[in-house]
This record gives sequence, C-alpha cells and structure tokens, in this order.
Amino acid sequence: MSFQEITYKQLEPTLTASASFVITARAELPGLIDSVRQQIPEAAIAGPPVCTLWYVSNVSGGYAVDVGFPVTQPVETEALHTQMSPALEVLALLHTGPLAAVRESYGALHAYADARSLISDERTCEVYLDLSGYPDVVQVELQFVIHNWHRLLGESVERALGVEARREVLGEGDALVLDWSDDERFRWVVGAMERLNRLAPTARGRYEIVSRCAHVFPAAPIDDLRAAYQAARVETDDLLEAVDALIDYMKGAPGWGDVPRREGRVLYWIKAPRDRQGFEAATTDLERKKAYCFCPLIRNHLDQPIPDTFCNCSSGWFRQQFEGAFGLPVHIEIVESLIKGDDCCQFAIYLPEDL
Repeated sequence: MSFQEITYKQLEPTLTASASFVITARAELPGLIDSVRQQIPEAAIAGPPVCTLWYVSNVSGGYAVDVGFPVTQPVETEALHTQMSPALEVLALLHTGPLAAVRESYGALHAYADARSLISDERTCEVYLDLSGYPDVVQVELQFVIHNWHRLLGESVERALGVEARREVLGEGDALVLDWSDDERFRWVVGAMERLNRLAPTARGRYEIVSRCAHVFPAAPIDDLRAAYQAARVETDDLLEAVDALIDYMKGAPGWGDVPRREGRVLYWIKAPRDRQGFEAATTDLERKKAYCFCPLIRNHLDQPIPDTFCNCSSGWFRQQFEGAFGLPVHIEIVESLIKGDDCCQFAIYLPEDL
C-alpha cells in the first residue's frame, strides 16, 4: 500500500448523477459503482465515479452513501437523480493498494488535518480512479472535505456589520491558512472572537453571526425531521403537542442520539459526549472535558481562555435542524459550556413566536 503527498484542491460544482444506498462495508462500493454505471449512457459519463459517505445520517444498521458519476446531461431513473454537486475545498490523498487498507490512508489524512485543527464538513468523498485490480490494488483519491470556518465567519460578519467590520474581525485570517499549527489557529480564533465582541455588543447579534459558521448538517435527516413535524401538525391543532411529537420521533429515529426536553416554549438540549467510553473512563476533570468536546480547537486548549461567543457555532448546528423542521427562524442561547467552566454544553432553543 502506498500514497502520495496530501494536496489542497478547490472543486468546482459538477453535474452529477447519483443514487443513495446504505452499506455495511466499503467492499460493497465496487458493485454499487457498476450498478450505477449501467444506468447511465456511456457517452454521458464525464469522469470517474465518486462516492460520498455521510458521517451523520437517518439510516440504521449501516452507513449512508451516495454513489455517482459526473455527467454531461441529466440522467433520471427510479433510483438515479441528477443535480449539481457543491463547490468544495478538500485535502486529497491518493491511496494505491487494497481497498481494505483505505483506513490506514485515512489515518494519515486525518492526522494531517488534526495537526492544523482543520475540521470536516460531516462527510468524506472518494474518487475511484482505477478498480481494475480490485480487490488487491485500487487507486482511490480520498478527499477530506474542509469546513472553511474562516470564510463563513467573514461572510457572516460582512452580511451583518459590513465590509470594514469583516476586515477588522478577520485581520490576518481573511483567507484560510492551511499551514497554521493548531496553536496558531486557536490564537487567531480567540482574537477574532474578542474583536467580534467589541463590534457586536449584544449576545443576539453575536449569535446571528457565529451560528452561520456551523458545520453543514446533512439534508436528509432534516427532511425527515420536517416531515415528522408536518405529520404531527396534521394530527393536532396544539403546536406544543406537535413539538412533543417531534421530540418523540427523534427519540426513536436513528442518528439523533440524545434529544432535547421541552419546558414551555423552550427546548433544552444537553450535548452528549463525543467519546462516551473515554468520558466514562476519565479520571480527571480535564480528561472528561476532552472526551466530551466535539471541537478539536477547543478540546486541545481547554486550559486557555476563549470568549464563549465561539460556542454559537454549536448553536448553529441545532439552528439548522429546527429551522429546517419548522420553516421559521429560531433563537438559541448558550446555557452552559466547557469554555465557561461548566461540565457540559447546554443550549436553549426558543420556539418561534409565530409557530
């Protein structure tokens, strides 16, 4: 098994015909690629197959994956649909060797990203360049999809406060710097949050800006959440009963884990630990908090101060879910967070007044 150096790529939007599947092992992908290929006219295929594996999904007993090909024209079948794939920024690594050894290459890719506190956008993409030697030798480009927090923060600050405010908040970090160390990226984020606090003096204003920087929550679970809420609204005229039914749906649906509790018109959500086993086995407060926290930038610097404004990024994770379900804006406040010295991260999600 071998791989080349890790490179940064900017991928343009591409017309792609794909189908969605649930798999239990990566070894299923070559067969699925062949089945998708057979549904597309050969002349319409414009490149090698691409598989997108989702970290968060609405499936149980396996992994959600989209298998598709870039195409020159729309292709629609009962299972196959065509759409423009989004523009992406990725760290790419070419794996050459057994498909079963891909995890080793991913280890190198994730180690590279972790050392720089680069975070993923809840998915990974795999471009299958050569499957002729499967299963012993394949060529697969592994793509770590970068969540460009710097760009999103800049766009959100500019939208709310203007161009000059963007320049002041972002400073030297106006563009994503790939080679910043973990410590350098942390120091930049601390400075950006301190400058933002001066320019946006209200907690509501800071929420509106930073919550727009959250990881992209996958569309499929949100679609299911919206459908569950709409079905509940058909069953009852009581809006709060419908919200309770939505919470009950989340308790029984895959992918949600812990769910919020409702008190009046507020939903309180305490985040579950990132590493539950490590959390339960921890012998010190710092070990517990590091096992609890999802953000690599924070869990590597829990002994250093940072404005809790930054945790509005986590608020944005829940904002996408409930604005998607209700079709209306929601406001979220940070109740507890590790960087405030608390033992957990808890958020208050205020139901829309006109719900």
